[in-house]
Amino acid sequence: MNAANHQQLLLALQQPNIDQPVAELYRQFHPSVLAMVIAQGGTEEDANDVFQDSMLSFVQTVKAGKFRGESSIKTFFISIARHLWMNELRSRQRRQQRHENYMQTNDQWQAPPAGSVVCQSKGIETVFEHIGEVCRQLLLGFYFEKKSMRQLLDQFSYDNEQVLRNKKSKCLKKAKELLASDTLLTESLKSQLYHE
Repeated sequence: MNAANHQQLLLALQQPNIDQPVAELYRQFHPSVLAMVIAQGGTEEDANDVFQDSMLSFVQTVKAGKFRGESSIKTFFISIARHLWMNELRSRQRRQQRHENYMQTNDQWQAPPAGSVVCQSKGIETVFEHIGEVCRQLLLGFYFEKKSMRQLLDQFSYDNEQVLRNKKSKCLKKAKELLASDTLLTESLKSQLYHE
């Protein structure tokens, strides 16, 4: 794009009707954004989302008079798209890591059925005393009474199910740390499990 076309496009983006310059940006830059996103593990749908967000950001920057022309429109636009896509990838990785941690925590604790010796033992009561009443009710409700997170949310005053899941994970972690630090308690619970 030459300098004259560059200026015309910027002026057109500052007008009330920007359909024509937006269509021109799409024609020129969408293939590059698509290629970049797909090369970094995304899909065509991801590329379309990134392109739309990049377009919105670019138009807002131009309308606010913040595009200084220190780089070409293409370089600036693609850098916005790359930045947005990298943020999305980081966000997905964090979500995936949280999900894996959550699943790993749930897999590690397989609670015995309600009414078993462990539920009635002094050892488990000791664990529950140390982790607190809220944790006790939450873990008993989820693992022993088999209540859903929705049912537990009604019982506790948390904002949403994710906050409640986080609390459950913290409670579980406290229980595990207590068991790890008290070998006598751990051995007592194991012996009760094996001698039902």
